[in-house]
Amino acid sequence: MNIVTGKHSEVIPTLSEHMSVEGIWHFGSPVHNASIDIASISNLKQTWILNRNHIDWLDKKNSIAKELLRKSTQVKNIWIPYGE
Repeated sequence: MNIVTGKHSEVIPTLSEHMSVEGIWHFGSPVHNASIDIASISNLKQTWILNRNHIDWLDKKNSIAKELLRKSTQVKNIWIPYGE
């Protein structure tokens, strides 16, 4: 995971279109939501966009914690054949 900061108008188009970036989480201004979704369609990039100006990450009663855990984990199965 990388946390990237910078001017939204410069960072969002580059990261959304980049083929090596597998997902984008955007917690900023909703002005950029449509451009993120449109630019990331070409490589089926996973996106998570929250329309909140301020998230209190230290609030234990905040419902964002469970959603963050669900979005940040991915279960994968490995099938190992055995027998004849």
